[in-house]
Amino acid sequence: MPQESMREQFPQTMRLTRAAALPKRLRLGIDDAVGAFSVHGACGMLGCLWLALFGNEVGLFTGGGASQLVTQLIGVVAIAAFVTATAAIGGFALKAAGALRVSEEEEVEGLDIHEHGMYGYPEAALGAPVD
Repeated sequence: MPQESMREQFPQTMRLTRAAALPKRLRLGIDDAVGAFSVHGACGMLGCLWLALFGNEVGLFTGGGASQLVTQLIGVVAIAAFVTATAAIGGFALKAAGALRVSEEEEVEGLDIHEHGMYGYPEAALGAPVD
């Protein structure tokens, strides 16, 4: 049955999607140190579309037709628009409040000490050079 094979391949597809999104993110200059977009954005979009393609009795390839695919595409676009607008509003608000950047001193010394009161990397605490 196709659903069982798709269930087996889904985690690998998510890993591949995340790996493919990383170079694109870097090329676009998006600062995303933890890969949040590639995990939640790209894999979330793929997960929404996966249902429309392979879902039991509703998927395009399981006899459900294209209506579910159209519905899921509308949902993906709506979610992307909402997240983009919300993030832009939040980013502009933080910038206007002066809370978007840390001081140059904090940036040079690292936020571990200033924000958490301890080193995040043992090399720094032991006095080893940090590149």
